[in-house]
Amino acid sequence: MPSTIFKKGIVMRVLFIDDMVGRHVEFINKYGEQFEEIVHAYTYEAALELLKPGAYDMVFMDHDLSITSALCDPETTTEKTGSDIAKHVVSSFPPKNSPYFVVHSFNPAGRANIVDILDKGSFTVMSLPFDLLCHEGTKIEWS
Repeated sequence: MPSTIFKKGIVMRVLFIDDMVGRHVEFINKYGEQFEEIVHAYTYEAALELLKPGAYDMVFMDHDLSITSALCDPETTTEKTGSDIAKHVVSSFPPKNSPYFVVHSFNPAGRANIVDILDKGSFTVMSLPFDLLCHEGTKIEWS
């Protein structure tokens, strides 16, 4: 099902957070020419190092940032996930003038949790699984 992501203004700087190299490549192949800069983070630690207020116009987030976190019970795992990044964002950044967040995780519970955390923190967030994000009918348009 094709989707369109709308954002006012022009998105120039993107942070793409995902542990799977293939998703980074697929994202670049689909959207690489639309953005001035795409910065890549593959781990929780790298994402926190890169994620600074005002640094990005848009952040694409995965939930499971390692095979271990994908297989573990979210209530008992010590692996850091996209949900932990979302908690960090809510506790560290003002929602005003923050990036637009797109949660692209295939993990439905993890995706919903990130969206809930960011939404409750008054951040602009959209849930769009990666297969729809990179579907040939999906476009990112700015209004």
